[in-house]
Amino acid sequence: MAGNISVLYNAVTTTAVTVSSTNGLFSSKSFCLSLNSDPDVKPLALDSLVEDLETFEARILGRAHDLEGDFDTAAKEFTEIIKWDISSLGAEDLATWMDVSASIRFCSAITRQWSDYVKEYKEERLRIINQWNEEAPGLAEGLDENPPFISPIWVKSPAEQAEEALAGLKGRLEGEEAKAYRTFESRAEEVGQDLRDGPTPETIERLMNGGYITWSYFNLGGDVESLPIDLDPEEAARKFEDYVNDPDGYDGDVSELLALINNISIAAMDRQGNGGTLKGEELDFLRDFYGSLEEAGGPDSTPPGILNFVDIISANQDIDPGMAEELLGALGNGLLVISDESLIGGYENLPESIRNTVEGPGVDTDAISPYWYTNASNLALMMGHTIPGIQGGEQFSVNLAQTVGHVLDITGPSNPPSMGSTYFERLVEVASRNEDAMHAILTGQGQYEHPDHGLDPEMTLRGIYTYDWGDEGESAGRLTDWIAEQAHGDDAEAERAGEAMAALMQLFGDPAFSDALAGTGYSVAGEVVGPDGSVVETEWANASAGHVNPQLAWAWSELFSAYIDDFGSGYGTPSGTEGIPEDQRESQWTRSDGLQLTPGDREDFVRLIMGDEDAASRIYAETLAFEEEKLYEFFANQDHIDDAPAETAGTLRGLVDSALFEEAEIRFDKSSEDANYRNKVTGYAADIVGAALAEAPYRGSGLVAEVVKIGIKEGFDASSYPAELQVDDAWKGEWEINETFKIAAMRELAAQDPDLLERLRYLEGTNGSPVVDTDAGSHIPPRASDWDLEGDESRTVIRQAWREIESDLWGATGYDLDYALEEYVKAYNTERGRMDENYDASGSED
Repeated sequence: MAGNISVLYNAVTTTAVTVSSTNGLFSSKSFCLSLNSDPDVKPLALDSLVEDLETFEARILGRAHDLEGDFDTAAKEFTEIIKWDISSLGAEDLATWMDVSASIRFCSAITRQWSDYVKEYKEERLRIINQWNEEAPGLAEGLDENPPFISPIWVKSPAEQAEEALAGLKGRLEGEEAKAYRTFESRAEEVGQDLRDGPTPETIERLMNGGYITWSYFNLGGDVESLPIDLDPEEAARKFEDYVNDPDGYDGDVSELLALINNISIAAMDRQGNGGTLKGEELDFLRDFYGSLEEAGGPDSTPPGILNFVDIISANQDIDPGMAEELLGALGNGLLVISDESLIGGYENLPESIRNTVEGPGVDTDAISPYWYTNASNLALMMGHTIPGIQGGEQFSVNLAQTVGHVLDITGPSNPPSMGSTYFERLVEVASRNEDAMHAILTGQGQYEHPDHGLDPEMTLRGIYTYDWGDEGESAGRLTDWIAEQAHGDDAEAERAGEAMAALMQLFGDPAFSDALAGTGYSVAGEVVGPDGSVVETEWANASAGHVNPQLAWAWSELFSAYIDDFGSGYGTPSGTEGIPEDQRESQWTRSDGLQLTPGDREDFVRLIMGDEDAASRIYAETLAFEEEKLYEFFANQDHIDDAPAETAGTLRGLVDSALFEEAEIRFDKSSEDANYRNKVTGYAADIVGAALAEAPYRGSGLVAEVVKIGIKEGFDASSYPAELQVDDAWKGEWEINETFKIAAMRELAAQDPDLLERLRYLEGTNGSPVVDTDAGSHIPPRASDWDLEGDESRTVIRQAWREIESDLWGATGYDLDYALEEYVKAYNTERGRMDENYDASGSED
């Protein structure tokens, strides 16, 4: 290995430190990492090249923007895509134009892929160097530690122990870097070969799987549909069998078959999105191919049929791992395609071994057959390598999701399933791709039903939501991800999402279901802050689903974010203009009124989100941002005193307060050291919103909610937030909304009146000013901590500033600002207090 021990990434060089004894008395050794040379490749330069290629392509197509746009979702004629008038071109010229366009897109995709590969290696190299720099100096302290005056000969001195620890850390990190570098070299060779070979079906498939090429590539000239189906399906099955059983002795080219299946699947994927169907010869080929393969695999073998070949592929060490993944993925792709009713396929096209596995182990036994687990794991191996954009049919997806739910529902912590989480994750992920199926399960209404379970949302979601997922619930969260994405889509999407959301909320409002999720039976280990401020190891027994699976809680927080206005609605509360109609005692969605959620359903749902501190902080932050927006909405209309914004903000805040309080109480009961949970969540959320407000410091902070809506969980790290430094129970006091209103009024009025801004700059009896001068001008920051103050003068400054403006009139109403404040705070606190009380599922107060 070379001696280069630095990494250049994002224009910053990070170097591994060298550690040794400071005095050399007990150790003469020095330690530093020895890594491969940092590749002289700059991702930023590659990304710039990609942008240049895309700009060039846009010019060729006559587009100044929207390079993907309306031609990236369906197969179209090239002349429909291009914005220049090329109708007069001859066939040869048109073909040349298409070739150039497709070639640029291919080069752009390859370059972007290479850039990502470089970033991945450099990020891993940076992680390794940073870990060394963090841990090595601490271990090196032992090199200078005096040995005991008397010590047995077999006991190593502190310096010897430190040398061993440093050598161990060095060896482990160098091994991790060597592995990452081998992957990097392999990928470099692959990318180079892809460029030399051009757009082969195998390369295009890899690029599509990675998201580097979409259907627009084929619109630009890559004609995936031109591949002829000239293989006999029975012969194709024999070739597949021959290769799988003896890859070294096989003298044919199995890649031809893989390309055929995958290209049919890619074409079908596009048609799934634009209403197209399979061609008759495509369906016939796939159906007959899988039929022949099923027969060859043996209906009575273990595992049976096609699943037998999966077993062989996975166990045959003579098959290259990359080729094994391609074989499994191709098998899975074709199965998904022929099962899809929207493509004129259907569940009946699937081989019997697949159908039996998808339908599950049956309902009349407490002990699940080990044969089913074997078959299900093989099915998962196939599905885990399918192209993410290809979905299975509705019947297939309904059956598979409910089977997984059933298996997980009848097993549990004391009787765990005999199949690892990874396999279940793959099955749930592939089932969740069909949104119609997920809608049918959630609502209990659909054309297709499971042969044993019908459409049973309670069983399905209870089983899936209460399992301890290896991916922390990320796959389980995909069952409802589409709801948040479509909540504000076109009318059809919004209706489907709203119906599913209403049904989900009804389910959370069911005490039996909610109780099951509140106590999963699984334990969660972690660290909490003790009464003396020390970090204490603890374990929460029988933790909630959101606590066990943080990614699942995050998925639920996405739904809260998408429907935040409905969570703050007065529907079903005493302030609601209509309340809950006499004939309607549950959450619902209607075309006329949209989503209407009962208070009880809302509280049960939000309480379970609070199990994860990141998700809890996210919805608390969005709640605070929502309050800011409602406050400015109140200020925007000064024709009269409008209590509606205050009521909505108070309703949402009371709901979230109540849910967080309950989760904190549960944690306190289970671990007395965790009493600071609520303070940690609220304090962290307040800082997130404060940072967002700082990004939009001037009046009209409607930007705040959008800034706060961070849809990436990695943007949150509440676990490292020091709870002992945060707010106490006064956080819920009336002073909070009172001061928030006053600051908002100061900022709103001062932004319109330069004279007032100057008066507020110099306030009598205070040591400081709320006014801050910047290059962009003078303004009042939204957080008092950003004001020009001496010491803790914020309360005094706010009080004195309010005296300057409290008598100003509220528009033309004849009321002054002080009266407007009283009305807003009264309406806000009334609704906040009401929602802070518990409501049962019918929406009436306990």
